[in-house]
Amino acid sequence: MPETSHGDPVKERRFRPVRALAIALAVVGFVVAPVALHEAVHVATALIGGVSPSSLGIGFVGMYPGVKVDEALDGWRIVLFRYSGGLVAGAALLFVYVRWYWKWSGDKTSFAEWWLGALILLVAGNELGNGFAEGAFNAEYIANRDPATIISFGAAAAGFIIHRLMLGSRGARLAVLRGEVGDRVQIEEAARRW
Repeated sequence: MPETSHGDPVKERRFRPVRALAIALAVVGFVVAPVALHEAVHVATALIGGVSPSSLGIGFVGMYPGVKVDEALDGWRIVLFRYSGGLVAGAALLFVYVRWYWKWSGDKTSFAEWWLGALILLVAGNELGNGFAEGAFNAEYIANRDPATIISFGAAAAGFIIHRLMLGSRGARLAVLRGEVGDRVQIEEAARRW
């Protein structure tokens, strides 16, 4: 993201709405895109498994989008179909988090950027949890019942906790990028003085 011009209030005021819009679009993208990818992977694995396109039904299961296969799937095809959506979407978000977020955020981590990273890892955890829950506890996953919900929410919470532990606050994040070691409080104190 471009740096704001320090000292020029007119340029800073013009930059704020653009930045707010970019962050809002990123948030929507990181919430909607994984769901679309999740279902697209289900469709692709069904087609790879030999299901005819006419027997696929795309609709909603409650408030969630879903793919229904009218043909019977057996063995590896049903396993691949059930696990693939969440695991691929979660892995894609992990890739985005590691490659894009860390590279883009750099050493200018603001409040909004930190929370965007938290959102990415939270949704990645949720998708990975959904992939496991959908595969291992399919009926419970579809009915939105335990243990599938616990797995999904637990994985989402784990994603957020991992983001918090890895990045801490801005000072700790900058210290990690510079390769400093030490107690988080000491690192943040040094960053405040710097």
